[in-house]
Amino acid sequence: MNLVDQREPDNITKPLVEAHGWGIQLLDSGDFSLCAGLVGIERKTVSDLLSRMNPRASISNPKPRSLVDQLQDLCAQYQHCVLLIEGWMSVTYDGFLKTSALVSQRTYSGVMDYLLSI
Repeated sequence: MNLVDQREPDNITKPLVEAHGWGIQLLDSGDFSLCAGLVGIERKTVSDLLSRMNPRASISNPKPRSLVDQLQDLCAQYQHCVLLIEGWMSVTYDGFLKTSALVSQRTYSGVMDYLLSI
């Protein structure tokens, strides 16, 4: 059975459950579990990806987990791991990453190098 994490938003879970018969469950790692637990998928929006590259503690989240931590957990649990990045991004004329919400202080090449190093 395919599963979606119960912490995913309704606009993600509802179609998977109603149209495709997926189950909803609190997953230890990842956002989706496919093929009877053989494949784990971690879904990130572009803005969440950028914030997880070097997470900062806050009052509501005193010990934030980095993307590397999340992916290490995913790969320890599943035979096949996928990082799904969703959203819009482009590159400014001077090489910075631009999302639909902001121009990041990170360069496009820096983000790509980070992802390739994982």
